[in-house]
Amino acid sequence: MTGGKKKRATITLIAAAALAGGALVLVSRPESRADTATRGVDTAGVVVDNWGGLHGYSTGTDTPPTFSGGPYWPGQDVARGVAAAGAKGGAVVDDWGGLHPFAINGGSALGKPTGGPYWPGQNVARGVALLPDGSGGYVLDDWGGLHPFAVGSGTMPAATNHVSYWPGQDVARGVVIRSDAKGGYTIDLWGGIHPFGIGTNTPPAVPTGGPYWVGQDVARGITMLADDSGGYIGDSWGGFHGIDVSGKAIPAPPTNGPYWPGQNVAWGPTTTPGSPPPTTTTSSPIPTLITTTTSASTTTTVASSTTSSLLPG
Repeated sequence: MTGGKKKRATITLIAAAALAGGALVLVSRPESRADTATRGVDTAGVVVDNWGGLHGYSTGTDTPPTFSGGPYWPGQDVARGVAAAGAKGGAVVDDWGGLHPFAINGGSALGKPTGGPYWPGQNVARGVALLPDGSGGYVLDDWGGLHPFAVGSGTMPAATNHVSYWPGQDVARGVVIRSDAKGGYTIDLWGGIHPFGIGTNTPPAVPTGGPYWVGQDVARGITMLADDSGGYIGDSWGGFHGIDVSGKAIPAPPTNGPYWPGQNVAWGPTTTPGSPPPTTTTSSPIPTLITTTTSASTTTTVASSTTSSLLPG
């Protein structure tokens, strides 16, 4: 569903829990998937923290991307998602729906976004996705609505179809567009994945193998590998959880990404090209490697576990 600007009331989503012996028992977050087979993949990408800091990751032969530009709000819980369009750059979305471009691997920053939604003073946005060619994308609101925007001289993207929507509930947590630009997925706070189509295209198949945190506000984003054979769900601590659509094992998670255990910090991830290897010559000494990192936020709010009679579908 697409939608226009609308005022939001503050709504508390009560998540499901289980009763055991008369006591309320909250389902704990899975910390590992050691019993699940994984496959090696070559991929890289970016996670954004809630202050707007960008953090690269990679696995296999890829190396973490580099980036420049982009916003930063130290001490403020503002960022709500991140998206990239290959080497064309990326954008961070803030809680009001504002889009903030950045550059990847020394390239140009994404062009100026136009025509998208904006909710000044309201914590509404929950994610952003870019079309593969970088010509536009969609902002996700907390109810699940997808709102198109154009980039630079690009045209406004087509309307979406079969979008999951929870009116009056803060349920949606992330969005991604597949590489064929025919559709994508939104993700709810429990980790449920919901396909949608773009234009007249039918929604893609639902990925398998991912986590599901019943009754917990844990999921913070979803991304697909470059070949769409699988991807990752990101959680609020920065953890990666593989998903698959190829009938194979889920992708092995990156081991060099950011992680904030016990803190509700991360949004994303999004897939990007890996950083190109440094150029060396036989006549010059190898330069000293200097690593620059973006300061991560250190908020201490743990993702809440709440209960609701209306479950994400």
